[in-house]
Amino acid sequence: MSSISEEIISTEEVQSIITEVADDASNVATENCNVDDVVNNELIESKSGRKIKPSKRMYDNYEDRKKSKSKSGKRSDWKSKSKRSSNNVPVVELENSVDKTAAVEIPSSTPAVCGYCHKGHLDDPLESGKMFSIAGVTTHYFCMLFTYNSSQLGADSEGLFGFYGEEVKNQIQNGKKKCKYCGKRGATARCNKKHCGVYMHFPCGQESGATFQFMGKMYTFCFMHRVKQKVETFPTPPDTDCVICYEKVDHQEDFKKIRAPCCGRHFHRDCVQRFAMTSGTQHFKCPNCNNQEEITKEFKKNGV
Repeated sequence: MSSISEEIISTEEVQSIITEVADDASNVATENCNVDDVVNNELIESKSGRKIKPSKRMYDNYEDRKKSKSKSGKRSDWKSKSKRSSNNVPVVELENSVDKTAAVEIPSSTPAVCGYCHKGHLDDPLESGKMFSIAGVTTHYFCMLFTYNSSQLGADSEGLFGFYGEEVKNQIQNGKKKCKYCGKRGATARCNKKHCGVYMHFPCGQESGATFQFMGKMYTFCFMHRVKQKVETFPTPPDTDCVICYEKVDHQEDFKKIRAPCCGRHFHRDCVQRFAMTSGTQHFKCPNCNNQEEITKEFKKNGV
């Protein structure tokens, strides 16, 4: 009997040892389990495939990590909100703080030099437009109007016909490019032909035969890429006289003359430009045959 008892005791001891080993294995498996599954505090499957219950230590560690994530999330939210507000507030402040003072026209009798083209008052306003003073700088209107990548954000009554004083000033200060035709800096009118990259002053471009289009957006094309008329399909005119000034135009350079697509008559470009400025878009029509739609489209494309 003693041997049998001893044998039974030995079996119980072995069973106890097995239980302790299983508990240890369970603890190890608990530490290796997925943290996201522990929050439910239910039996989960460990990496070894056993169904185990998460330990208190594991659960406490998860709670600490959850709290730290929550705090860091609040900090990031605060930063993002701060960033959003910092982006929004200046926009509102900017709109309220922008100097919208209207530009002042400088009389032709008052000496002044344009900050872009370095020229003063020109005899013909078609060459540059009138001279204005705004935000401590002076500029021809057309020099500003054809500045590449400029922002005309205001109404016509604000700044220089929509160009705020700060914008005009910044564009003049940043105008470091040299003019293709005079070699001086301050050229801000850029040729819109892809991969061209020629910069020029407006008056220099006008004198050299560049095309400046007034078509809602302002487009500039240097002399090499200027817009040329295709007159092959135009009616044949009886003579080469300009219908406006009645002088011959046949000896003029091609960029100084233009033809009407409706009747084929010849014009000096300057004559047509002055006629268009006095007529306005609504009332502009061919001085010879009174055509309006066809000639307006053609002349706008050619920079009139």
